[in-house]
Amino acid sequence: MTRTVSVFLLLIFSALHCQSADQIIRGKDHFSFSVEIQLPEVISDGNLWVPLPKSDPFQEVIEVTHPADLPITRHSDPKHQNHYLHIPLTPSEAGEKLSFRYVIKRTEKSPYKVIDKSGINKHLAPEKLVPASPVLKEIANEVTGKIDGEKRKAQALYEHTLSRMRYDKSGKGWGRGDALFACD
Repeated sequence: MTRTVSVFLLLIFSALHCQSADQIIRGKDHFSFSVEIQLPEVISDGNLWVPLPKSDPFQEVIEVTHPADLPITRHSDPKHQNHYLHIPLTPSEAGEKLSFRYVIKRTEKSPYKVIDKSGINKHLAPEKLVPASPVLKEIANEVTGKIDGEKRKAQALYEHTLSRMRYDKSGKGWGRGDALFACD
């Protein structure tokens, strides 16, 4: 049986150039960055998925380099159009370092002006692992009850989540992204 190993990378672009308001890049910017992953012990065949940046009207992905000696395939998820690499792993890759390099060209943009809310609403709709639930609604109401404005409410929910969650692989059911399981 093939064991599946999921590895998710969070790449924070905002800290690349901007440490103070004086250092904000105006107009266009061109930069590269590298990510190195050291593989953990791989005790049976598994899989590694690496998210990829994608081009849009404000960002052009000029180059993505990755280890050439592995059978890497590129994919796009049909629902959200996110791009990712799939790398099958075997125990022989345990402990190896994989290097990825990205070259990006960015164009400054102003805050989004919402014209068509249907684009936003599809991302706010319930899903299988994040259902519309009285439990989640009660938590959200407790956290945001006296706060005005959608942005402030979103920030409060984000901070509430960060202050109460931690990555923990104990017990059964972890790693599925199940919001009700996480709240329990």
